[in-house]
Amino acid sequence: MTVTRYRKREPIEVDAVRVTIENIAEVKQWCGGQVVNASYASYLDENDEEHPAQVQSVGVKLLTKNRLQVALIGDYIYKDHEGYFHKMPLGEFHFEYEPIQEENNE
Repeated sequence: MTVTRYRKREPIEVDAVRVTIENIAEVKQWCGGQVVNASYASYLDENDEEHPAQVQSVGVKLLTKNRLQVALIGDYIYKDHEGYFHKMPLGEFHFEYEPIQEENNE
Protein backbone atom coordinates (compact mmCIF):
# COMPACT_ATOMS: atom_id res chain seq x y z
CA MET A 1 0.00 0.00 0.00
CA THR A 2 1.29 3.44 -0.88
CA VAL A 3 -0.01 6.39 1.10
CA THR A 4 0.44 9.59 -0.89
CA ARG A 5 0.42 13.13 0.47
CA TYR A 6 -2.18 15.40 -1.22
CA ARG A 7 -2.95 19.11 -1.01
CA LYS A 8 -6.45 20.48 -1.35
CA ARG A 9 -6.60 23.16 -3.97
CA GLU A 10 -7.03 25.44 -1.01
CA PRO A 11 -3.95 25.41 1.25
CA ILE A 12 -4.98 22.23 3.09
CA GLU A 13 -2.90 19.06 3.05
CA VAL A 14 -4.18 15.55 3.78
CA ASP A 15 -2.83 12.01 3.67
CA ALA A 16 -4.95 9.86 1.38
CA VAL A 17 -5.19 6.46 -0.24
CA ARG A 18 -7.50 5.10 -2.92
CA VAL A 19 -9.28 1.91 -1.83
CA THR A 20 -8.55 -1.09 -4.07
CA ILE A 21 -9.09 -4.83 -3.76
CA GLU A 22 -5.32 -5.21 -3.42
CA ASN A 23 -4.88 -2.75 -0.51
CA ILE A 24 -8.20 -3.02 1.34
CA ALA A 25 -6.74 -4.89 4.34
CA GLU A 26 -3.97 -2.31 4.77
CA VAL A 27 -6.42 0.58 4.35
CA LYS A 28 -8.64 -0.97 7.02
CA GLN A 29 -5.72 -1.01 9.45
CA TRP A 30 -4.60 2.52 8.54
CA CYS A 31 -7.99 4.11 9.21
CA GLY A 32 -9.16 1.76 11.97
CA GLY A 33 -12.08 0.63 9.82
CA GLN A 34 -13.77 -2.65 9.05
CA VAL A 35 -14.03 -4.47 5.71
CA VAL A 36 -17.70 -4.91 4.80
CA ASN A 37 -19.82 -6.19 1.94
CA ALA A 38 -21.89 -3.39 0.48
CA SER A 39 -24.96 -3.40 -1.70
CA TYR A 40 -26.17 -0.25 -3.40
CA ALA A 41 -28.44 0.87 -6.20
CA SER A 42 -26.70 1.86 -9.41
CA TYR A 43 -28.37 3.40 -12.39
CA LEU A 44 -26.36 1.63 -15.08
CA ASP A 45 -28.91 2.66 -17.69
CA GLU A 46 -29.33 6.43 -17.33
CA ASN A 47 -32.66 6.23 -19.18
CA ASP A 48 -34.17 3.73 -16.72
CA GLU A 49 -34.39 5.55 -13.37
CA GLU A 50 -37.23 3.32 -12.19
CA HIS A 51 -35.16 0.11 -12.22
CA PRO A 52 -31.78 0.53 -10.58
CA ALA A 53 -29.41 -2.41 -10.61
CA GLN A 54 -28.30 -3.77 -7.25
CA VAL A 55 -24.51 -3.79 -7.19
CA GLN A 56 -22.47 -5.85 -4.73
CA SER A 57 -19.12 -4.48 -3.67
CA VAL A 58 -16.61 -4.55 -0.86
CA GLY A 59 -15.74 -1.49 1.14
CA VAL A 60 -14.23 -0.12 4.32
CA LYS A 61 -16.61 1.08 7.02
CA LEU A 62 -15.03 3.89 9.02
CA LEU A 63 -16.07 6.21 11.79
CA THR A 64 -15.60 9.82 10.72
CA LYS A 65 -15.88 12.85 12.98
CA ASN A 66 -19.69 12.77 12.94
CA ARG A 67 -20.88 9.47 11.44
CA LEU A 68 -20.19 6.06 9.96
CA GLN A 69 -19.31 5.99 6.27
CA VAL A 70 -18.47 3.22 3.81
CA ALA A 71 -15.72 3.82 1.27
CA LEU A 72 -16.18 1.52 -1.70
CA ILE A 73 -13.53 0.22 -4.07
CA GLY A 74 -12.32 3.25 -6.05
CA ASP A 75 -13.16 5.80 -3.34
CA TYR A 76 -10.49 7.71 -1.44
CA ILE A 77 -10.06 7.71 2.32
CA TYR A 78 -8.21 10.73 3.65
CA LYS A 79 -6.99 11.88 7.05
CA ASP A 80 -7.59 15.55 7.80
CA HIS A 81 -5.38 17.95 9.77
CA GLU A 82 -7.25 17.05 13.00
CA GLY A 83 -6.57 13.32 12.54
CA TYR A 84 -10.10 12.37 11.46
CA PHE A 85 -10.67 10.02 8.54
CA HIS A 86 -13.19 10.73 5.76
CA LYS A 87 -14.22 9.09 2.50
CA MET A 88 -14.66 10.85 -0.82
CA PRO A 89 -15.62 9.51 -4.25
CA LEU A 90 -12.86 9.42 -6.87
CA GLY A 91 -14.14 12.25 -9.08
CA GLU A 92 -14.78 14.60 -6.18
CA PHE A 93 -11.38 13.83 -4.65
CA HIS A 94 -9.52 14.60 -7.88
CA PHE A 95 -11.49 17.84 -8.22
CA GLU A 96 -10.62 18.95 -4.66
CA TYR A 97 -7.04 17.68 -4.26
CA GLU A 98 -3.84 17.43 -6.24
CA PRO A 99 -0.74 15.35 -5.35
CA ILE A 100 2.13 17.11 -3.62
CA GLN A 101 5.46 16.64 -5.33
CA GLU A 102 7.87 15.56 -2.60
CA GLU A 103 11.36 16.99 -2.91
CA ASN A 104 14.24 14.51 -2.94
CA ASN A 105 17.03 15.74 -0.71
CA GLU A 106 19.98 13.75 -1.93
